[in-house]
Amino acid sequence: MTAISRLVCMGLAAVLVFLAMSVVCAQPALAKPGGTGKPNIVAAEIWTDPVQPVGYASATIWYGIATNTKVPITTGFYTDLFIDNTFVQRSYTASMGGGMWQEFSYECTLSSGPHTLKMVTDATKVISEVLETDNTLSTTISWQSPGPPDLVSVDIWTKPLHPIAGLPVTIFFSIANIGEEPAFYQNGILMGLWVGASLLYGTDIQTVPQHSEVTFSCTTTFGVIPATYTLTSRADARNRVAESDESNNDRIEERYWAENTYDTDGDGLVDGVEWHLGTDTNGYKKWAVLVEGGWIAGDSKIQAAFRNSICDVYSKLLSAGYTTSSIYLISKGSYDLDGDGASDVDADATYDNLMNAIYSVNGWLRSRCDADDRVLVYMIDHGRDPDGHFLVNGVSQDPSFDEYVTDEELATWLGAVTCHRQIVVVDACFSGNFHDDLYDLHDQERMTITATDSIHPGWADDPDNAVGSGDEFVVFTEGFLATLTGASMESAFAHADNFVFDWCLVKGLQYPFPQLQDYDTATNWYL
Repeated sequence: MTAISRLVCMGLAAVLVFLAMSVVCAQPALAKPGGTGKPNIVAAEIWTDPVQPVGYASATIWYGIATNTKVPITTGFYTDLFIDNTFVQRSYTASMGGGMWQEFSYECTLSSGPHTLKMVTDATKVISEVLETDNTLSTTISWQSPGPPDLVSVDIWTKPLHPIAGLPVTIFFSIANIGEEPAFYQNGILMGLWVGASLLYGTDIQTVPQHSEVTFSCTTTFGVIPATYTLTSRADARNRVAESDESNNDRIEERYWAENTYDTDGDGLVDGVEWHLGTDTNGYKKWAVLVEGGWIAGDSKIQAAFRNSICDVYSKLLSAGYTTSSIYLISKGSYDLDGDGASDVDADATYDNLMNAIYSVNGWLRSRCDADDRVLVYMIDHGRDPDGHFLVNGVSQDPSFDEYVTDEELATWLGAVTCHRQIVVVDACFSGNFHDDLYDLHDQERMTITATDSIHPGWADDPDNAVGSGDEFVVFTEGFLATLTGASMESAFAHADNFVFDWCLVKGLQYPFPQLQDYDTATNWYL
């Protein structure tokens, strides 16, 4: 979706404001008020640069004062500027010689049309002058129209990205005004969405500000027969607004509604909207980035649990058809998980290595992914209280050197990956914080699974209490992997949720409320 910046400037609103700039120079010829015993300040002139300013474009207002007697002013005073009777700037003059000129400037952006500019010098009346009636000057200057508005149909998209016939789908469309003036019609501008020749959704809005974008949506269900539908979004469908370009009001896109499948495996879910871990049957490629963050601190039980669990994930993927070349393992350890005598760790656990693996254009994931591939990101380690940021590189002796990955960063990185279909699992304390930023999608469909909500810690276990025994595990991942192969992600999550609940009940610990957010997808997904 094209991002268009919003310019808020209606009526007299001034967008750019700079400090006054003043210049003192010789006074132009001014009428003498008579008398020589007192000073006299005159509000002399107001002008603009450019001379004919344009609405919604930057312009500079200049205004000048002068003294027209020989008596100097040694007391400081203020000069005020008003636009349409609204105060906008006060400038200070410390002193001023007789027969001198001083000017000030104010940069602003105003709407098109006439604006009254007024200056008042000696605004607080601290100077005793020969005349007190020439301190105010007003003028009206017209800001020229920059040209008519221009409404554009920017984009059409759906959630799910690949809709299913007979199942609900939300269709979004966005309209932008790329012109220099607001698009306005008193009785409303019709924004509409058509499927074929039929109007599916329409709404009237009165104004679309210049340089702004508005998004509309409707949720509907189409017939049960798979078909390609023509979607048309239309700005100003009644043609009420005079625009600089009337040819860009429509956008036409064709989208395929896939066949609806049913609950053939008896798990209570429509098969067509499940996520699975299983065999590659559809010709796509599958990739996984696994992260064991934190540090190796001797035989720390908590780190041993992280280590064992990420290795279990790796082994589970190998059994599901992944290869060592399709898994990228980030860890501070050294593990031979495929039994070939070499470590399967691809990079040290650092912030830069994780970012480069996912986000860099020539990095491991982005350089391999196609649009129809599948991506799994599985992260296990500590989460920071209270923001849930994931510890990717820690030093137990000096936390000030710890490196965390935020939910916003991970969302940005994954948003750059070509693959539309992604699963993110974060097994860490307070990891529910990752859902909000990973949820706000456009081109990706994504499932996010976290071991906790945003306010609870997660848990690890060491059943026999022996350091380095090899049976330490992270509780959520243990339950999640137990039934994952061949089962839907939803079923595996449900098993993990029950597993964690029962474990907490036995241990007398607080249940962490694991979370799952699912984007309904069009076909079975196998990772």
